[in-house]
Amino acid sequence: FSVSLEIEISCREVFKGVLGVYASTDYSFTREDVSYLQTLANLLAAALERYDAKKKLIYLAENDSLTHLPNRWFLSNYLREIISRKTSVPDAVSVIFIDLDRFKAVNDTLGHSVGDQLLIQAGRRLKDCIDENSVVARLGGDEFSIVVTHHAYSENLIKALANHVVEALGKPFNLGGQDVFVSASVGIANYPFDGRDTGVILKNADTAMYHAKKSGRNNYKFYNATMNESLVRRLQTETLLRGALDRDEFILGGRKN
Repeated sequence: FSVSLEIEISCREVFKGVLGVYASTDYSFTREDVSYLQTLANLLAAALERYDAKKKLIYLAENDSLTHLPNRWFLSNYLREIISRKTSVPDAVSVIFIDLDRFKAVNDTLGHSVGDQLLIQAGRRLKDCIDENSVVARLGGDEFSIVVTHHAYSENLIKALANHVVEALGKPFNLGGQDVFVSASVGIANYPFDGRDTGVILKNADTAMYHAKKSGRNNYKFYNATMNESLVRRLQTETLLRGALDRDEFILGGRKN
């Protein structure tokens, strides 16, 4: 090209590119040409800035700010999208609900900054446990979840993954120069066997996790329907006891020796 005119495109003083006009014949660019090209460059810069801002907002909406893992909102939408597909529906989807045991003790004794580092490292270990057919997310607090899609459901694969998770989170975390030990209670629910709704599957995986924690922690449990029955009975018993307490129906008894 014989002549050219180039205008830099910048967003908040960050270089984004160059808008150029090139001519194969002799041409003398006028002040109006430069002004017009500058206006186009400014419009492009504004459009790029809006695009970057939109990407940032989407990222913040879908990801946890501490661990940078997907968050509960993203995971719920991801799970809903998978099980509502009209085509390419997986044979099964496993939801693995993970809760860190004794995390509160770490926060209370070593401080929230150490607790935050523990969550970050735990998230990294969980990412190392999964393959391309899985997604790991932080649900909030010390709770994480892994969603696994199966072309052909394999209970052995899920058992192996659950064992891997328990083992990975049971190893010491080096935090501030000292080893900190926690463990994990893991619950597993499977679509479509344990429910056909996103909320139900997540709730049932949470219920299975509660039973894993109740049975000694540092292990995993698969969901079954009797788990909900036992929780309902427990809630009913608590309700009856609270009602009896409010009505002063308890009698203190003793025995003379």
